[in-house]
Amino acid sequence: MNIQLDNIDIKLLELKYINKLSDNKCAELLNISKKDIKKKLDEINNKIAIEVVKNRNDEFEENIENKKENICSFRCAICGKLYEIDYKNEKIQCPLCYSSKII
Repeated sequence: MNIQLDNIDIKLLELKYINKLSDNKCAELLNISKKDIKKKLDEINNKIAIEVVKNRNDEFEENIENKKENICSFRCAICGKLYEIDYKNEKIQCPLCYSSKII
């Protein structure tokens, strides 16, 4: 992962998330406006999110796709409730009345 942050960004992260200071206190210590604190935090969080998503483990994405393939819609023959479940990993049972009689 390669996230480009300047010294102010790093200091802001330290003050905000490590030292748990308020935006007002961070702004005062860094000599910038509270509005700029919010803007900088949003930019930093965006940079971090982009890098994390780019470098994520593709196994997670494959698991999501596999789960989508196993989802089916069922209707309870007793109460009529329509529901979706992962039929390979979940018991086929109405979540409302717990009947296993399905259509």
